[in-house]
Amino acid sequence: MELIIIGIVTAANFLILKIKAEKNRWADLAFDVTVLAILSFLFSGTLGGLTVAMISSFTVSSYLYFYPPNLKKIFTFKNK
Repeated sequence: MELIIIGIVTAANFLILKIKAEKNRWADLAFDVTVLAILSFLFSGTLGGLTVAMISSFTVSSYLYFYPPNLKKIFTFKNK
C-alpha cells in the first residue's frame, strides 16, 4: 500500500514542479526542490520515512502553488 501512495504522491509532486517551471515560478521551484531534497535526506533509509517525506513535500508544493511567496516584499529593505 505504501508503494502505491508514494508513487501517486511522487507523480503529483513532480507534476506541480513541472507546472511551476512552465510558469517561470523559479523561487517556488527552488524552494520546493530544496525541501524535497532535505526531507528525502532526513527520512532516507526506510520506506515509511520516504513516504512521509514525499507527502510532506507534496503538501508544501501544493500550498506554495496556491499561495506563492512574495519574495520582493521579503528581500526589500527600507531604512527609516
